[in-house]
Amino acid sequence: MSLPKKIVLAVLCMVFLCAVLFSAIASRHELGTQCGGFPINLPDFKGYSFEECKQQYALYYDFKSVYEYSSEVPKGIVISQYPQPNTRHYEDTRLTIECTVSKGNPPKERLQGDD
Repeated sequence: MSLPKKIVLAVLCMVFLCAVLFSAIASRHELGTQCGGFPINLPDFKGYSFEECKQQYALYYDFKSVYEYSSEVPKGIVISQYPQPNTRHYEDTRLTIECTVSKGNPPKERLQGDD
């Protein structure tokens, strides 16, 4: 096979491969848009400041809080969340994350006569 024929064949192969690659990328994008985006995992908010989580992720999630006392977790820090971390969801689906947030140490009980 002569050199010009090899060059033409190589160019045709590259064009074909580019077309296949472009088609694959386009169909993946189309699939992602139809399903509400691509699947992603929910971050783990446990151990982080509830206020910082709300600020940092406000574009992606809605937040709801439940407060409880904890002698182990400082005030304002997320103790747990629902849905659980790493829950799979679509990036274009807005979830509401319910965080249990520490109120800090429980109040000490007052004994009678401590006035």
